[in-house]
Amino acid sequence: MYSRIYFRTIYLLASALLINACATYKPYIKAGYDGSANADSELAASIFVVSGYQSDPGISAKMHNSLRSQLKQAPESSTLIMLGNLGPKTGFPDSSHLQRREEYDRHILPTLETIGSFSGKTIVVPGLNEWANGRKKGLTTVIDLQNHLSEVIGNEELLLPSDGCPGPVEMALSDETVLLVINTQWWFQTGINEEESSCEIKDKGSFIVALNDAIKRNYNKQVIVAGFHPLYSNGPSSGFYPVSKHLLPPVIGTLHSWYKRRIGDPQDISNPSYKIFGALMRRMFRDHADLIYLSAKEESFQYFKKSGTHLIVSGSFGGATATAKGHDAEYAYGKEGFTRINQYTNGEVWLEFWSVSGETSELAHKRQLYKWTSPALLAENYSHLDFEGQVVTARATGKHDKKKKKRGLSGLNYRKEWGANIKGIEVIDIGKEKGGLTPIKRGGGMQTRSLRLQDPTGKQWVMRSVEKFPANALPPELRGTFADDIVTDQVSASHPYGALVVPPMAEAVDVYHANPRLVYLPDDPRLGIYQQDFADGLYIFEERADDDKWQDDPSFGK
Repeated sequence: MYSRIYFRTIYLLASALLINACATYKPYIKAGYDGSANADSELAASIFVVSGYQSDPGISAKMHNSLRSQLKQAPESSTLIMLGNLGPKTGFPDSSHLQRREEYDRHILPTLETIGSFSGKTIVVPGLNEWANGRKKGLTTVIDLQNHLSEVIGNEELLLPSDGCPGPVEMALSDETVLLVINTQWWFQTGINEEESSCEIKDKGSFIVALNDAIKRNYNKQVIVAGFHPLYSNGPSSGFYPVSKHLLPPVIGTLHSWYKRRIGDPQDISNPSYKIFGALMRRMFRDHADLIYLSAKEESFQYFKKSGTHLIVSGSFGGATATAKGHDAEYAYGKEGFTRINQYTNGEVWLEFWSVSGETSELAHKRQLYKWTSPALLAENYSHLDFEGQVVTARATGKHDKKKKKRGLSGLNYRKEWGANIKGIEVIDIGKEKGGLTPIKRGGGMQTRSLRLQDPTGKQWVMRSVEKFPANALPPELRGTFADDIVTDQVSASHPYGALVVPPMAEAVDVYHANPRLVYLPDDPRLGIYQQDFADGLYIFEERADDDKWQDDPSFGK
């Protein structure tokens, strides 16, 4: 009796999971969509998106022929984005396997021919396969591929972001459209040594801040973000499979689907790391009206609209996987093909999914995403601002105000100096300093807040906060714990104003040096998107001597 109840329970559970997680190869369109409308203006530009590895070079060539026929007819201002997984999972072979490299090139030859024949902008974005399917050698593999493509195509800025860095890379596609390219596999990749990395951005927190800044900076433009990993999916990344996968073997196949939907591997949307990634991205995207996020990974067409953001899974040349109905999708279709986004002169932006069979392509789905109207530029009349000649009294931080009478394990250190009020600190007026300074981007420091500014001659200057934020150097899982308190307290072992005594000593022994000044940065609206994070604080202000614009400066030996 009990065994009968047990098996019945298992059967009912498996049946419920099967019904909820079943996918199909038929196209799904959300009820209420009317696909009869067409654009009523002249085409200004197109953005083509293709992804996926087709192991049969013959089939791949036919698919690329169908793409090239559209590329030839597209406006000159168009863009081609190769969005990852262009080669096999093993990634680009290293220099000790020349025969495998030749084989790799034969397989991606149609891709290389498509890139070479297109006169518009072309960007290759690394996906999971370019990172050797996430293995530890992935960083080396993606850099080797970058160098190889540069040699073959003759374009050193083809694979972006370069050097396995996270991005974002900001590209102007037109006066009104900005493309932000991000390396999403960097987020999930293991084996990257942050200390040895050549990237300016080395940690996840700094990457999120940089991407958020780039979106804010382009508040008055159309923003398109291109990254390999989708934020939503009705395909395998979310545990949706066709009936055949559930029945082979029975029950086990359904439980596997449940695992992928509820727990997941690192490349599954349900995985905790992936959830954090998705939540942070969605939070940033929703602050910019009609932002488009282009993704790949899944071998299907999918479109979601969430909080004003257009989320697109661009299809694949590598094959087709089934997709589930509903689950907030506006459209889903398991079919080989590519995506095309058309921008028209009247501001209309349309999405097209093109399915490919042989050398022919067929329009599988189209819809208008939005009609763009550029928002008015923010008022920038700051003539009333004048901080010149002002001084303030301020201190570095109050974080180390422990009234310790004995040295103890952590030491007395320079706690008194960190909390001491300094009188007569110069208030910097960025509107007048060095002929007028324009904030251009955050610096890449992990423990300080730093801001780059540029003067009218093109020279760059930097402000670094006196206060330190060492928790940024900790793994995310340790932030907000006792480890955070320990490393923050250890900052007191360094002197807050030590940088100011270096130039006189360096000058005395004829060593090149910067010329730091202690300044107070007020709540200045000319800081723009950086005002909230940087206003009202003590900073070290100095030259950022990293190019030939400083070659005549005596402090750097002319």
